[in-house]
Amino acid sequence: MANKPSNEPATVTSNQKGRSSFFNKPITQPNPGKMKKNKPEDGWYNDRDREAYDDLLSRCNRYRKERDQADQHVRVLKDEISALGSRLADQDQQVREAQESVFALMKSSHTKAEDDSIVESRLNATRAQWKVFAKEWAVKHLADVKEDWFLGVQVAQPFNTAAVPQERGFPDSLWLKSNMGKAPPILLNLELASFIGREIVTRPFISAFGFGTEQDDGSGDSLNTMNALEKLYTSPRQEISATTHLWRSQTVELFDLQESDSSTAGPSVVQDARNRREKYYRMLITKFESSQAQFLYRPSDEAGLLERRTQLLNVFRSIGELTSRLWTQKVYISILGLKDLSKGPFHVDSTLVEAHKSHKLEEKDPSLDGVPIEMVVEPAIVAWGNERGESYDTYKVWAKAVVWMPSASPENVGNIVRKAVVPPVPQRQSQNIESTKS
Repeated sequence: MANKPSNEPATVTSNQKGRSSFFNKPITQPNPGKMKKNKPEDGWYNDRDREAYDDLLSRCNRYRKERDQADQHVRVLKDEISALGSRLADQDQQVREAQESVFALMKSSHTKAEDDSIVESRLNATRAQWKVFAKEWAVKHLADVKEDWFLGVQVAQPFNTAAVPQERGFPDSLWLKSNMGKAPPILLNLELASFIGREIVTRPFISAFGFGTEQDDGSGDSLNTMNALEKLYTSPRQEISATTHLWRSQTVELFDLQESDSSTAGPSVVQDARNRREKYYRMLITKFESSQAQFLYRPSDEAGLLERRTQLLNVFRSIGELTSRLWTQKVYISILGLKDLSKGPFHVDSTLVEAHKSHKLEEKDPSLDGVPIEMVVEPAIVAWGNERGESYDTYKVWAKAVVWMPSASPENVGNIVRKAVVPPVPQRQSQNIESTKS
């Protein structure tokens, strides 16, 4: 018969009681106080568990440090990428601005030309510096000119584009006693004006001087770009046309950067262009100082030599900065010397020539009208064509030629030129040379 369930509590044996209390007891860390004496008092049962924990903790710290370093490296790379992106955007903007400038220039039917009256005024002010320089640094009397100058004139004939190519390459009327003191500054002015005409006024690409070369090693590399552009511009293989002049004006404008171009081209590019021109002017100082002009200089000490070269640099810089900018126009600039002007006599109302101040002609004074031009002290500066790239067979005068005539009546001029007999080197005691009739 089956036993019925009883409502009385069951009796728990001692073994059952022990098992139940063991499983019901909460799990806690070991009590350090109850651990054996040979165990460390750190809560671990054995050394192996503690070493494993320490190793794991060390690895976690190392991984955390490596992660922080990697995060820092990523941040640096992101900053560099951001900076590169900004620089790339700036370069793109500069390229776009440069392209827009070039496209606008190419699409333009004509460049903005400076008013002729302003150009004439600036050229006259610049040429006034030449007279001041010549008057200050030339010898005081024709007898003080070194004999080397006269020998050089006979051999080299440096005045073929400025003075009459006579036997001595020297106007006879300057040998008159009354002109012996005037002659040296006039001749130095002539030398300087002729040199500037050849080396600055008629050279459009001086801003390209030394372009693409780090330094001039004396091999002439600094001239390469400038000369190459000039040869390309005046190449006999191509016809000099309106298109050629347009190419020249645009090319000069790209090289001849001024302060006003700093906002688009950048200040460093503008400074590079200025440095190239400055280097060219300084090269010209050495070239001019070693020319025939050196025999017309008065003696100077070291301080005087430095001052003279400084003034010469200012002269070159003044005319160079002006004419270089004028070459950005479509007009073609040239100079007219004696070979162009000696075909006709002097006239006071001429729009192309004016008498040297030593003649002391009053305005509209016709006393020298009809007298042949004997020497061109400063060549005329003329511009062919216009800002629209047309009419290159006509010119406008930006600066009149300064000319010298023999101070005598027209019927006696031929006698002065043909009959005067003068020693190769003048002396202070030389007699006054008078014109004689045939």
